[in-house]
Amino acid sequence: MYGQYFKRLRNYKKMTLGEAAKDITSSPALSRWENGVDDIRLKKFLALLDRVDITPREFFAYTEVQGNLDNSYYDELQLLVQQKDGQRLHQIFLRQISSFHQTKDPDILGKAVAAANSYFSLTKINCLTDADLKSFKDLLLDSEYLDFKSLRFLENSVYLIDCDLLISYNSKVIHQLSHLEQVDYELYLNAWTALTNIVFSLIQQKQNSVASHILNQLLTIDLPQQMAAFKIRIVF
Repeated sequence: MYGQYFKRLRNYKKMTLGEAAKDITSSPALSRWENGVDDIRLKKFLALLDRVDITPREFFAYTEVQGNLDNSYYDELQLLVQQKDGQRLHQIFLRQISSFHQTKDPDILGKAVAAANSYFSLTKINCLTDADLKSFKDLLLDSEYLDFKSLRFLENSVYLIDCDLLISYNSKVIHQLSHLEQVDYELYLNAWTALTNIVFSLIQQKQNSVASHILNQLLTIDLPQQMAAFKIRIVF
């Protein structure tokens, strides 16, 4: 989880993976940590924070603030969908996409797409340009390992993504499910949310045979008792 926030800071500093890892760890090891696949030793963690010029106290304060901001943003989108407030969703989208065009920050693009996805769920109007949608698809495809960010991007974009990419990402998520369960339980929950959202999107796209095939795959996977709600949701 902390790796994704370090990655965000590293990108803000315009520091490459190799530059951050030099003389501390290998680039592949740093990439795996940033993407939630592996842990990293405390000594290396502290050295990496020093590399991006931030103290441990500042870093943990930053992660707490960013986590709260991210959660409150997506909670707001969900509430506006429930209230059927398409106008407000469109305003949020315009603000986020304008910010992305100025900063080229991929996190802001993800938030803009989430707003567009929520807006589409109410209006069936896609307010993304082809160029912005391509940038987002490239962002999804760029991540070899699934992490909180990539799964959140996926689960909040399914109505705007074409069938072929959804099928490809579905296979990727299923392939990594057992590993995600071992790495982080919250990450595992996010993966299931993404999978069920993919199925619903395919049904809305009238890809019923594909959705049925994926659904049958999901129903063969044993879920822990505390995830019974997902089983109910899938069967329903």
